[in-house]
Amino acid sequence: MATCAYCKGYFYEHGREGLSMCEGCGTRVGVIPMPPASRPPNPCARCSGRKFVRCIPREHTSATGGEMNAQHTNPMFLTHAAEAHHGWVLNHVKELDARKGFGMLEVYACWNCGAVEWHCLDVRNIPIHPDLMTQLIDYDDTESPYR
Repeated sequence: MATCAYCKGYFYEHGREGLSMCEGCGTRVGVIPMPPASRPPNPCARCSGRKFVRCIPREHTSATGGEMNAQHTNPMFLTHAAEAHHGWVLNHVKELDARKGFGMLEVYACWNCGAVEWHCLDVRNIPIHPDLMTQLIDYDDTESPYR
C-alpha cells in the first residue's frame, strides 16, 4: 500500500505504478498511468536532437449540470462517442464522458529546439463515422477524390 501525496489516503499501487496519487485524486486532475510510447526513436526532424519530453496533454473543462464551479481535467482524445439514454418518457443524448474517448493524444517536445510533435496512441481503434466527425482518407486509394 502507498500513501496518496495529495489526500494522504492509502491506495493499492496495482494499476497506479509510478504515480504518487490515488485513483480518486487522479480522476479529479486527469492523471492516468502513462501508456506505452508510440513515437519511433527517430531524431527530431528540425534539429536532429535525440532527447524528448513526452507528455499526455490534458483537457480542462468547466462544470455542467448541477456542479457549480467544478472543473474537470482529462487526457485529450481525438473524438468521443455519444450515448443515448432511453427513459420511460424522455429519450436524450447523455453528456459526453471526457475520460472515455478514441485516439488518446501524446505530445513529444524536442529537448534541444522545443519543436513539438503530436501522436495518436490508438489510431486504428478510432471508429470512422460522420457522427464522430471522423473520416478515413487513403491517398493510395485509386477511388479517392484526393488522388
